[in-house]
Amino acid sequence: MNRLEIHQQICHSIEQQLSLKWPRDPSLAVDDSCSLDIAALFQHLECQFNVQLDLDRDLRGISTIGDLSRFIYERTQPVERTSG
Repeated sequence: MNRLEIHQQICHSIEQQLSLKWPRDPSLAVDDSCSLDIAALFQHLECQFNVQLDLDRDLRGISTIGDLSRFIYERTQPVERTSG
């Protein structure tokens, strides 16, 4: 899976979680009408991409979906072995 596909899957997961909490058109939401459960989202992404996401250690520098997709992409790539 490439980084764009990962990014799209993350966006879809966020939209899916929000749609369960907000049954009406999201454009009608007010600031305090809905919140995203980050722990549940990361647990879902761990299962979806088969990666371990440590909220306290690994994800401190992540502030955007792009950062998160890059992080997951790097974690899902095979480790290159060097011959020595």
